[in-house]
Amino acid sequence: MSEAQAELRALIAGYWKPQAITAAARLGLSDACDGPTSAGELATRIGADPLALHRFCRALAALGLLDDLGEGRFALTETGARLRGDHPESLKGM
Repeated sequence: MSEAQAELRALIAGYWKPQAITAAARLGLSDACDGPTSAGELATRIGADPLALHRFCRALAALGLLDDLGEGRFALTETGARLRGDHPESLKGM
């Protein structure tokens, strides 16, 4: 891979991360996740498509906001908990 291609890939990858965090905050995903929860249950709680939310949760796990517990279950990480509205160090509004 050339240096220019690597640089462009880094720029492209850098774009989706803040968009994913913003989407998670707007959906209230962290507020809906109260312990290990299946993607299907989270989808019901926030009114999302279960399969799409499962893929989205895997992306959030790659960012370190969720732990992928396997079998479609996820839990908030310490970082992800800061997207909860009731967290004392919440950054949800940001």
